[in-house]
Amino acid sequence: MIGFFESRGVKSKVEQGDRIFPEKGNAQDILNVLTKYLTEGKVHILLNTEVTGFKQEKGKISQALLRDRQISADKYILCSGGRSYPQTGSTGDGYCWAEQLGHAIIPPAPALNPVKTSEKWVKELQGLSLKNVSLKLFQNGKKQNERFGEMLFTHFGVSGPIVMDMSKNIGALLKKGSVKLILDLKPALDFKKLDKRIQRDFQEFKGRMFKNSLKGLLPLSMIPLIIKLSAIEPEKKVDYISREERNKLVHLLKELELTPTGLLGFNGR
Repeated sequence: MIGFFESRGVKSKVEQGDRIFPEKGNAQDILNVLTKYLTEGKVHILLNTEVTGFKQEKGKISQALLRDRQISADKYILCSGGRSYPQTGSTGDGYCWAEQLGHAIIPPAPALNPVKTSEKWVKELQGLSLKNVSLKLFQNGKKQNERFGEMLFTHFGVSGPIVMDMSKNIGALLKKGSVKLILDLKPALDFKKLDKRIQRDFQEFKGRMFKNSLKGLLPLSMIPLIIKLSAIEPEKKVDYISREERNKLVHLLKELELTPTGLLGFNGR
């Protein structure tokens, strides 16, 4: 696929998380290449044309049935798409047609989906996007998956590239039992190095209140939540924060726990 586009003048670039984009970041370049390729191949495209089914004769497709006419061809390729974005015309009808034509169908299930969680505090972070974080998936104490990159908090849970990448895995595991997501906000630092970093910050901010000493560690909108979960008094001077309190803060930053309850389905619920 990369070679196809590069041979037609659209170079690619690989970003964090092994995501591939046009080098210039312009999606129109991709569309232009595909449109030109179809035109050169003399492909006739029928827009706003709904297929309602197929007619069979002697075990073979003889016609594609449209709303107002029929189309005959030597060969038929059924590209039904999924069910996640019906506005594009991909309503899932293709599965029914394929089944009527004798194919065995595995019921489609959401695969790239936002994840709903039980924690109420996610609503406090709604709209917050995190970069360069690590997300681990556990079941029965065993790590099942791990991703690094970007994620987003929503009013119902979490979303974003690394969440959606493992959503299919989450959905499958939830059928077997409960799962946990562990968010590492500082994956570049291990527990010991993060603790030393916090100690340096507290030394620099000596005499300052705890609530005013986390700006270098966290996004501003996340600070009130971390303070609440740490159970450290917001007005407490950092000079008097105990080792136990600091250790709890380190664990929150390295192992913030989320409890998935399900995936957002085809209908966004």
